Parts: sequence; structure tokens; C-alpha cells
Amino acid sequence: MNKVIVLGLLLGVSLLWSCQKDEAVTQQDPALVFYMVFDENQVRLDNLGNPSSIGAGNAAQTPEVAAMAVHYIELAPTAHTQLGEGAVLYNSPSTTAGGAQAIDMSKLTYAGQGSEYVRISLRNVPPGTYQYIRVSLAYQQGSIALHVPGTPAGDLDGIGVLRSYLGYRNYVGNITEGGEQIHVNGNRLQGFWAFYTDLSPHYTNLDTGSSAATTVVNPIADTSPIPQGSCVVTGMFDPPLVITGNETGDVSIETRFSVNNSFEWNDPNGNGLWEPTLGENPVDMGVRGLVPVVR
Repeated sequence: MNKVIVLGLLLGVSLLWSCQKDEAVTQQDPALVFYMVFDENQVRLDNLGNPSSIGAGNAAQTPEVAAMAVHYIELAPTAHTQLGEGAVLYNSPSTTAGGAQAIDMSKLTYAGQGSEYVRISLRNVPPGTYQYIRVSLAYQQGSIALHVPGTPAGDLDGIGVLRSYLGYRNYVGNITEGGEQIHVNGNRLQGFWAFYTDLSPHYTNLDTGSSAATTVVNPIADTSPIPQGSCVVTGMFDPPLVITGNETGDVSIETRFSVNNSFEWNDPNGNGLWEPTLGENPVDMGVRGLVPVVR
């Protein structure tokens, strides 16, 4: 699986944006329940699932993640199960308001640390043994430390809010922070970001851009690749998840995403400080691994 963001998606991923109509889940239904976890201590992996170091000439930091949003969930029986051939459990709504079909960012469930974000009736989950889970992330929001040199008040240090749009194609409306607004109202590809910082009265800014790459971890890329430009993160159950079809209570799964030094930027002066006013742009802002834990 590649880190490079591309405009085209493989035909085989069309399933990722086709809306799926799920049966309603009542409080009495045993359900497969997904919870969001951001783990700053989890191993930092590359796109093939190997331990990863920070690139030469770059620096990185661990964001304080406030929320993520998921577009797609699939359970895969084996490492040879191709994308879309497992048990596809969830697909968030899409829209053509921006032209080509895209994830409708206004219809996502934005989940904070420890929050439930998807509940699927177990009667809709085929019985079987599942070794892997695939989760497509669409959005991540968190706090990033920055350094602003050379203001009238001298060098400033502060915290800003970074919004990362990680889906294959995202329909973004208006971005509003701190009374400032940017009108997007269009499709943006994976890697689009918006950053707001308020160091009043000396420096305040709301800006957008695009990351050069987005790491999407897939440890079974040799046998089950995913399309370039998607954010389908793959994690392995240990032990495998077993669904018998006879469950009488909920089965809970924590999707634990590694955010360990997941925000990486070009750092030509080597000082380890993110200095966007000096043109230090994000080069990678994906997550760094997925460990599913059954509770």
C-alpha cells in the first residue's frame, strides 16, 4: 500500500462509497459495538505495518486528538480476503454535491476518546472467525503545538487546532474556527487540512492546505492490498474474533489507533519546532496503526 495520495481510485473500491442500508438496532438486540481509542503509546508503524522512524529532514509530534470519524468498517476472515469480500458492516453516507461522489462530512459520527461510534445488530454479522478488521478513517481533529518566530512581541509558542480530512474524497462545507470562516463547499482529496491558531493579539490565522502523504497502515498488503488514496487501516485480532450467531449480549470492540508522532512535518532548520510561518508544511498526518481489542 502506498503513502502517496493520488487522484484515481481503483474500480474495486467502489463498495467503499456505496451506501449500505442497515437494519435498525433496538436496545434489546445483541449488537457489535465499536468504541474509539486514541493511543499515544502504541507502536508507530509505517504503511506496511513495520516499526517506523521519522523521515530524514523531518520532525514529528503526537497530537492531542479530540475526535475521529469513520467511513467504513469491514471484518476479514483471513489475510487473503480482498477488500470488500469480507463482512462489510458499515458505510457512512456519501454525496454528489461537489461533483464526484464523496464522503458527506456533515453525516459522519465524530467520536472522542472512549466514545461509542457504531452499533451493528449481530443478526447482520455473518457467523464466522475473523482475523482482521478494516476501518476507513475520514476525519481527525486534534491540537498541535507550533512556534511563530519574529512577531512584534517576539517569538511565540502556542497550540492550534488541526482538522485532517483522510477519506478517499471528502465533501467539505464551511470551516469555522474562532469567528473566522473559510468557504470550501466542495470535494477535497485525502490529505486536505485546516489549521487554526489564536495567539492574540499578535498572531491569529485560519489556513488550509494539503499534506504530501498520509500513512495508512496495512500489514497484509502483499496478500490483500487497498487502493491508493483511501484510508482503510487494517488491524489484526489477537485472538481472532469469533461470531457464533448465538450471542445473547453485546460484543464490544475498541479500535485503538496509534497517534504516536503521527503529525510529521518538514523541518529544514532541525529545531524540532513546527513553524508554519516559515513554510514548514505537514508531510504526513495519518494514524500509525490499528489494534482491535474485543471486550
